[in-house]
Amino acid sequence: MIDEHPHFWAAYNNLAIAYFYVNKKEEALKTLETILTKNPGNLYAICNLALFYHFLGFTEKSKRIVEQLKKIYPIHEEHRYKLGSTFALLHEHEYAYRWLSSLDKNKLDSEIPYYHWLAVSAFHTNRLRVAKLAWEHAARIDEDGEVASYYLKKLKENSLTRSQVDYQYRIPREDSSYAEILAEGLKGDERSKLVHLLILRKNFNQQAYDTLKKFCQAPNETLYLKELAAYIMLHQAAQLPVLINHEGLEIVYNDASQLPKSIATGVRVIERLQRHVPTGFLNDIIYRLWSVLFKYAYEYEMQFSNERGWAAAVEYVALKHESKITQKDAAEKYHVSQAAVQYYVKKIKTILKLL
Repeated sequence: MIDEHPHFWAAYNNLAIAYFYVNKKEEALKTLETILTKNPGNLYAICNLALFYHFLGFTEKSKRIVEQLKKIYPIHEEHRYKLGSTFALLHEHEYAYRWLSSLDKNKLDSEIPYYHWLAVSAFHTNRLRVAKLAWEHAARIDEDGEVASYYLKKLKENSLTRSQVDYQYRIPREDSSYAEILAEGLKGDERSKLVHLLILRKNFNQQAYDTLKKFCQAPNETLYLKELAAYIMLHQAAQLPVLINHEGLEIVYNDASQLPKSIATGVRVIERLQRHVPTGFLNDIIYRLWSVLFKYAYEYEMQFSNERGWAAAVEYVALKHESKITQKDAAEKYHVSQAAVQYYVKKIKTILKLL
């Protein structure tokens, strides 16, 4: 469609969403960048970019776009629908309700997702009567479904909590947790997996341990990510050996020192960055830059020997355009010399040129 109609932006947006669903995250982001370069202000592309950044964990980038979206007052119904559904998925409940409730319901009489989104946004903003009416309509048009009926029953029992109410049209799992959400991230592309492994390291519990254990047994995962998972497990539960299955081999690790030095030193660089960089920016740094450096270090058996110097250089290279940070600022922030920052910046640029 794009080949035949190079200015048909709806096709580009749908292609970006398709890329995102099949875990081709880089292609998804590049497609949106193409739209916004050739058609600045395309509302669908801006909304999709906010969502992609949100689901990738780039919270700071997503928040900046969200603040722009809050200032938009669209006239066309389809734009209001897109804006309302975007705010819903971003859990901006008041803005979701504002635009979803403004739509002509006669034109959406058979749209089950619309009535569920309206009900959820109404519930989260304490408009319980509107929520009840919306779920009742959803139940009427979805005669064989159980979702709307479930919510109506819970609402009647006065046992429905905000943590249970989900914009996805499904019966919420009572045992859903943050660790489960992160486990879903381990099904993404290689860079997303690296981000989520490092997040699991920070949010470690028994469920996280079980998730990492399963990851180490998965046949299709790359060895360096499995060994990163093993390092996290051994660091958190040193008394338990870790078994990795890889290409028909079983490898047992009893101590983190048995793993490649690039992993331990690489994690320590991330620990340095975590002290200085907000989570949303850090996830973006890991996805776009650190994932490349970390994989290179693993493949070429390179250690990150000066953790503070590497951390300062990584932040500078990743955020110099975003935050206007200078090499001198980075050096002072991480308590290293400016010469050290310059040295590691050059190393980073050399690595990036080789790839």
